[in-house]
Amino acid sequence: MYISRKWQYCKKINCQSWIRCLSGYCRKHFYTSPAGKVRNRKIALSKIGDKHPLWAGNKVSYGKLHVWIRRRLPEPKQCQHCHKVKPYKLAYDLACKGRYSRDLKNWWYLCRKCHMALDGRKESARYNHTRPGYYRQHYGNKLEEYDKQIGKHV
Repeated sequence: MYISRKWQYCKKINCQSWIRCLSGYCRKHFYTSPAGKVRNRKIALSKIGDKHPLWAGNKVSYGKLHVWIRRRLPEPKQCQHCHKVKPYKLAYDLACKGRYSRDLKNWWYLCRKCHMALDGRKESARYNHTRPGYYRQHYGNKLEEYDKQIGKHV
């Protein structure tokens, strides 16, 4: 059934556009009208998550996965491991599956010290110093001697 549409002015105040549509708004003002806002909301809700055409699923990159997690996991005031200092960045529990996933239970906000300990980088970092070649110059690759000096038992 054809509904005849009469020519009329746009319902927006001070808009002198002649239109011929059922909503009563010109193209410029339709998207900000109540009917347009409802339409925009429905379209936005229909493309959330895996329904979005650009959704990567499990093939997401490292950086984009961190952005996705940060949006959904609020940052706490303290490190979630030691509860002492402000968290530095996100950390993934590699003991879960060894692969990054979107499961929020496997992600933590950790301080730098706890993050390095979780990744196993703290042990290798104790031999590093601000100056390259520092330990080689002073200890001649004798890391056992260095361990004794700092009080670490081998």
